[in-house]
Amino acid sequence: MALDSVPFALGPTYGAYLWSAILCTSFWAITCVQVFIYFMRSSKDSKLIKYMILSVWALDTIHEAMIVGSVHVYLVTNFGDFQSFMTVIPTMLLEFLFQVIASTITQGFFVWRIFQLSTHYSLWSKVKSMRWLAFAIWVPFGCLQIGLCVLYIVKGLQSPTVLTLVSPFFYNQTIVYLVIASAVDLALSLTITVILYQLRHSELSQYSSTSSALKKLIIISINNGIWTALFAILDLILYVAYPTTTLYLIFDFTMCSLYTNTLLANLNARDYVASCLATEVMMSNNMPASSSLEFPNPLESSMRFDDRSKAKDRK
Repeated sequence: MALDSVPFALGPTYGAYLWSAILCTSFWAITCVQVFIYFMRSSKDSKLIKYMILSVWALDTIHEAMIVGSVHVYLVTNFGDFQSFMTVIPTMLLEFLFQVIASTITQGFFVWRIFQLSTHYSLWSKVKSMRWLAFAIWVPFGCLQIGLCVLYIVKGLQSPTVLTLVSPFFYNQTIVYLVIASAVDLALSLTITVILYQLRHSELSQYSSTSSALKKLIIISINNGIWTALFAILDLILYVAYPTTTLYLIFDFTMCSLYTNTLLANLNARDYVASCLATEVMMSNNMPASSSLEFPNPLESSMRFDDRSKAKDRK
């Protein structure tokens, strides 16, 4: 097949595919640094949390390998064979599954985080009732995201050419998925923010250090939720505006690493908030650093996912 016979512009398609893979690799590198920082600082977390981090990182790594492998096949292995541009490479579709699993796990972690906060501060009925709202949002829409992903992959693998992937069926399905993903991210981020805001204006406000720490947690929660939702929205805009190109992959390929980084950033930020909490307690009580770190503040204890069974065994 000659170059001029390819029914789409190669620049906005496979050129964008290449640059999207490069950007995705950069995000994956940041993920690796975040994982290293986590295991250097979070030795008190339970094995379940650590296994979850390793699992999400492994999903992101496989996702990255599939993207790079697909780009290599299109642009290196089949270099000069423009007929290959019309074929559907299985890894080009299967990478979507690993992205959805990683995003669903990350969203599930934030639902668990909401349960932990609302359980720890069970004295406030408003806070306690919101945890079921987050659970009711995540379970059905999380299953729907996975279902749409599996259907997309199955139908995509049966497609004779890549042109089939821009048919109305795939077009509508992709739009529905992106809308759901962005809506769930915004809903969970808003729920955590509301809970922290209510706690900040509850009886805990008598501790100035706790109020300040809650303010920092609110900012972190908003920041984490906005990025994943923003990328999903930008992905949706480019997909709707340029459905016959792969410009939308600039934001789509990075979603897996972005979810992983959001999860790790939330965990790695605990030390920062806890250090600020301890410093402010020390200053407000005129206590030495060694004593201030042992100040019995309920917020600080809820920021750790320690293995309680181990603590009991030590006693």
